[in-house]
Amino acid sequence: MSWYYRDIRSQQIGPVDDAAFAGLVRSGTVAGVTPVWRSGMAAWQPYQEIWAVSAAAESARSAEAWQLGGGDASAAATTTTTPVVALTAADVLAHLAYCSECGRSAAPEELAPIWGRRVCPSCKPFTLQRLREGLLRQLTAFRYAGFWIRVGAATLDYFIKLPVQFVVGLIAGVLLPVLMMRGGVNLGSPDYTRAQLLLNVGLQLFSFGFELGYATFFTGKFGGTPGKLICGLRVIRSDGAKLTYRRAALRAVAKLLNSFTLGLSYLIVAVDPERRGLHDFLCDTRVIYK
Repeated sequence: MSWYYRDIRSQQIGPVDDAAFAGLVRSGTVAGVTPVWRSGMAAWQPYQEIWAVSAAAESARSAEAWQLGGGDASAAATTTTTPVVALTAADVLAHLAYCSECGRSAAPEELAPIWGRRVCPSCKPFTLQRLREGLLRQLTAFRYAGFWIRVGAATLDYFIKLPVQFVVGLIAGVLLPVLMMRGGVNLGSPDYTRAQLLLNVGLQLFSFGFELGYATFFTGKFGGTPGKLICGLRVIRSDGAKLTYRRAALRAVAKLLNSFTLGLSYLIVAVDPERRGLHDFLCDTRVIYK
């Protein structure tokens, strides 16, 4: 069986046979989130999904063989019955945790957090050694988005959102005087001034809500805002998983904290090895090239 995989630069490598592929897995070249493909697969998939389904199918075959053998280990070892396993990758991944380095499943409590990764006991010494040597980035299949490309994506998002906010503000600004005059309120009166203040507060609340909804919906649904997607970026968890709507909403709220630092916290992106901002640190997210 010939395998293909993509490296850190998303370049396709292969074909490699089963033995060579197993060696790549042992060396960490092919890790949990490395895209892999072989003949018969409909599309590229992360290695951890392929391994998970394979392990689940093997477990199911062993369990049925044990039952057919009446609990006899020798019968279970010699049976060739292969049951139909109604499992999908999503079903398996929903109940398993994975080592970010080797891709093998483990109990969540067995995985140690190391520099934004979840590492099994077998990989922990090797990962710590690589960390001490400053070579840990070579183990990841991600290509992190830098400071300027993210500035460009944020600028695109600003201009995409601007028409909506402008139209809402324009309509509100035109309607207020009309409604106040119809109500018999003088435009220079204290009542009109209070109405203007309330309108400004309402527009600010709308702006915050629109910002949060925009980021939450697009990031949770498509993996990134339109600006990021246009720039070829997406947002993921540290283990490569897609963000849920809940985590996307938390990330959107965390981005508001940057305003309290006058935007200076965005500079962290320029110096962090994985190009994380303050909101990425708080929500365990990464921005990578697709």
